[in-house]
Amino acid sequence: MNNSDRVKQLRAYKEQYSLTWQAIAELCGVSIHTVHSWIAGEHERKFRHMHERHLKLLELQLKG
Repeated sequence: MNNSDRVKQLRAYKEQYSLTWQAIAELCGVSIHTVHSWIAGEHERKFRHMHERHLKLLELQLKG
């Protein structure tokens, strides 16, 4: 799964579970600024790749 796929899945979980970006940050154990960097466009200065471990952690928290 590449970064684009992870961000699409992140957005899908946000919609499916009616989460805020702040709630996602808390569930992933990162700051809201980190989440914003994940969803930023690849050409934006603040853009950062979302590591797979963060998506896996979110999935465990949501389904567990």
